[in-house]
Amino acid sequence: MKHNILPFLSAIPALVLLASCAEKVNTAYEGPVALTVSLSCPTHTADINTKVSGDQSVNDVTIKDMQVFVFDQASGQIDNCARQAFSPARTSSATFSEAMNCTSGVKEIWALVNWPVDLTTSDAAVLSVTDLKSRTANLSDNAADALIMTGSVSSQEFNAPVKAVSVPVSRLCAAVVLKAVVNEMLVASYQDKVSISGAFLMNVPAVQRVDGSIDASSSASPTDHWMGFYARPTSALLNESFSATPITYNTSHSTLHTFYTFSNNYNGVLGDGSAKSSTYLKVEILVNGQTKYYPVLLPALERNKKYEVTLTINHISNITDPASWALVSGTTLNATVSVSGWTTIQVPETI
Repeated sequence: MKHNILPFLSAIPALVLLASCAEKVNTAYEGPVALTVSLSCPTHTADINTKVSGDQSVNDVTIKDMQVFVFDQASGQIDNCARQAFSPARTSSATFSEAMNCTSGVKEIWALVNWPVDLTTSDAAVLSVTDLKSRTANLSDNAADALIMTGSVSSQEFNAPVKAVSVPVSRLCAAVVLKAVVNEMLVASYQDKVSISGAFLMNVPAVQRVDGSIDASSSASPTDHWMGFYARPTSALLNESFSATPITYNTSHSTLHTFYTFSNNYNGVLGDGSAKSSTYLKVEILVNGQTKYYPVLLPALERNKKYEVTLTINHISNITDPASWALVSGTTLNATVSVSGWTTIQVPETI
């Protein structure tokens, strides 16, 4: 039996919709419950074919597959689970091809989008909600067009032959966007000799659980599970290199460069060459033909938030080593916060 489902569109976090008809039945119902599952994501005004380079506003809501898990809330034991892959990938809506058969009672429901492993199989052996929440993914399991998203709802009463539930999911990673680099060199002889040739993240936590509960500072996030640890990473999620692009004096390089990291609870904590620290955004600038690095020490990073960095260059950097953990002499970090799309954190920097 098919049921019509109204489209559900909202701002990110995306919503996974588990839906069917809403007939009124006896609240003491103890029979089986059929669960049809649909998913809906926000629409976009940006055209993926004409978007600004580095702008991931369409890619970052792409849905390649989703997994849904239903647990008995009292016992925590699994009641049913299902996975649906979508080909081609969806960016607006998707629907499970078959209903999920569940028992009656009070349930907790989890949804995973673009998870790298099918956890609904017998080999995965997910038997409880505690087990599911403990499963981990690596940062490298994300892709710019397949970001991992998870979410849950609890206290859902399954007391009718059919049931409708919406489960909000949010991205498991944070985004760091180099939004602009402004050439305001104070020394006149450098003002027409500034170019940008790349940017990357350094000291990046790279393992996270389904429920996002791993703190970067904890033993559950060892340094051998970090990426770009006091080094320039090679992953496209964290690093971008390109031909040197001049930045005219008193103008800005405004092409967006987007990178991804799992959450990092270190808040503006400097590195020392060996210990965990805050994540750095390092911008590669050529000044008078010499490669210099301009590091931005980031604040605490939270899942599903976008941190936009504007870098204003006043002075030539003294840093020539991409793996250096030092800041440019006299650097200050001033942050302003605004909300747009993802929860967006503005991080302006003047060096």
